[in-house]
Amino acid sequence: MGIRTGYRVERLPPDTTIDNVHNYLQFDTAANMRLVPRSVAALVDNTPGELKVATVDFLPPSGWNPSIPLPALKGHEKDGVVVDQTFYGFTPLNSPRGPVLLE
Repeated sequence: MGIRTGYRVERLPPDTTIDNVHNYLQFDTAANMRLVPRSVAALVDNTPGELKVATVDFLPPSGWNPSIPLPALKGHEKDGVVVDQTFYGFTPLNSPRGPVLLE
């Protein structure tokens, strides 16, 4: 079995998008880790200013040392960002542009 690379990152700033999520997450440059964003969505219900959740792959270089720490949120190290691989609970994978109606 290979190394699991998919992670959920919760409590990202409200302006996080699929295009800029890499601006918020950083590794030590010596880690040589590549970040591939897969989805970004509102954490709960898409209200203005709401925190975001992302699913990302952290792709290690060959010969990766698994003791390299996970990334820190630039400028927000103490804001409670959560990085995990368990995906317990609800993980939004998109943010609909309008209301979602169920029939």
